[in-house]
Amino acid sequence: MAKAASAMKSKGARDLRKLIKNKEKISKILGDQKISNWILLCPFLDNKDVISHVQTVAREVKEAELTFLAPDFFALVQCQEDFETEYLQLRAKAVGVPLPIKKPSSDQLVQAESKLDQRVEKKLKRAFPLDDDAKTEKRKKRFVYAHVERENVLADLRDEYPDFWEASTECIDAEESRLEMAGAEGDTASQQINSSMDRVGRALRSQVPGLSEKQITSISQGQVGTWLIECPLDFEEPNT
Repeated sequence: MAKAASAMKSKGARDLRKLIKNKEKISKILGDQKISNWILLCPFLDNKDVISHVQTVAREVKEAELTFLAPDFFALVQCQEDFETEYLQLRAKAVGVPLPIKKPSSDQLVQAESKLDQRVEKKLKRAFPLDDDAKTEKRKKRFVYAHVERENVLADLRDEYPDFWEASTECIDAEESRLEMAGAEGDTASQQINSSMDRVGRALRSQVPGLSEKQITSISQGQVGTWLIECPLDFEEPNT
């Protein structure tokens, strides 16, 4: 934090003094326009000394009596938190992250199935006791496929659009915490699965509007597959 603050001070002072150093060029560019505010925009601001240092240098610049500075010239230090409303509005206007959804490869599916095979199968047997072995196997493969596809989508978001990845994982973590505390909604396994998918989907649409509908579907379906594999989604033994 101290190193970041030092860098911000240096950056602010260096750039403010450019107003003096380049006063003739700037004056020609601005003409009759006057500068009232100068802003140092930082990714975060955790040290008030940065503000006082920038304002000290700003007073030095004002004393140079530059013709293009307004009488009320003032230097500010701001960070993204100061524009949170605008940031959310811009995200809400996003038209979708232009990332194709990678289909799970054969190697990914084989690896996931070999590692998670019995755990998912036992849960599905409890959830759908009327299914025969063939239907259980088919259902299991669908959930494993969804799990791997969800991993691919989130990995691509993390690499290419980290803000969307962060917002998506926050939605998932919040729903997972609720699921661990309150359990899945519904009396039957199908209701619980659909309810969990719907809740994740609604959260993503609300909090990460830049995702496409296909991405939301892949993440929400895959997240249920992940919860089946890793918990916390489980089902009671059927009554006999």
